[in-house]
Amino acid sequence: MPYFDSILHTLSGFLFACLGFSIAEFFVGDISSTKRAIGCIFMGFVFSLAVATAWELIEYAGTTLTPNDMQEDCIITEFGTYLVSGDHNDLTVIDDITKTVIYYGDGQELVVDGYIDVGLTDTLTDLLVCFIGAVVFAIVIPISYFKEKRLFHLFVPCVQRN
Repeated sequence: MPYFDSILHTLSGFLFACLGFSIAEFFVGDISSTKRAIGCIFMGFVFSLAVATAWELIEYAGTTLTPNDMQEDCIITEFGTYLVSGDHNDLTVIDDITKTVIYYGDGQELVVDGYIDVGLTDTLTDLLVCFIGAVVFAIVIPISYFKEKRLFHLFVPCVQRN
């Protein structure tokens, strides 16, 4: 399933925000005041993004330290760069990339249709969809908490509330 990774990261963004809310609620105590509830929502949001960042660091370490590719490489056909121009005021756009040739030390060549991204797009996409999941949490859970609490009680683990 091509979108499984994005779906998983989006759901984890939401669910880790719920867990972060519960952890904050444990330390704050009664969240009957709006100020404490908003603080717990914010902490849930931040906790979710921290977990996502830690996971992406683990993926990077796994890719770097082992012979695995935990960050899914992808082929891109364009990008912008300041490096080619040598000036941070002059963006060079390299587009319509049709192939990249990799030359090995022993004389062999590998031709790739496009440019290998080596995981940057995967990492940032994972962080972005986690952020979206956390934003959904920050919108849905407060509405549920201050209205009928059904979704709130379904997704946010009970720490010490009645």
